[in-house]
Amino acid sequence: MKTVVDNRSCYVEIADIKVFANRRIENWPRPRLPVLEGAIAFRDTLVEVTCLLDTGCDITIVNPKKLRELERLRKLETRSSIRLPQRRIEFFHEGLQKAFDLAFIFPGSHRFTSRYGFIVPSSWDFDVADVWLGQDILNQLEVTFDGVHGTVTIIEP
Repeated sequence: MKTVVDNRSCYVEIADIKVFANRRIENWPRPRLPVLEGAIAFRDTLVEVTCLLDTGCDITIVNPKKLRELERLRKLETRSSIRLPQRRIEFFHEGLQKAFDLAFIFPGSHRFTSRYGFIVPSSWDFDVADVWLGQDILNQLEVTFDGVHGTVTIIEP
């Protein structure tokens, strides 16, 4: 077993949410979210990203801007105009979505891949992180969330 992330402070605050309560609109703080540094990769080409450890997400989702950055770097490194290979998978009730055979890498760790591929939606409305790391990756690891202290520990079994 190898510790990939050791008791790292990584919880971030995000904007309050407006809630209708007690017959008026109130600002309520949202729960803090665990966000870590990492990289997405296709073969030997890497792009640094921030990732949200999202236990409610089945499949890892990548910001389209980060995929375009990865494709651009790949083209420069290989001097080829060939795009990254993709496939389409059914994603919840959103219909067919593009999926790419990428890997996620924590700093100092090896690659974690998904048999489903990483989904890249057509738009991205989230500024919390570049990647939402889903259960397809998290289930390969021992992840301990300490919400009280705002830390995460990740171990490769």
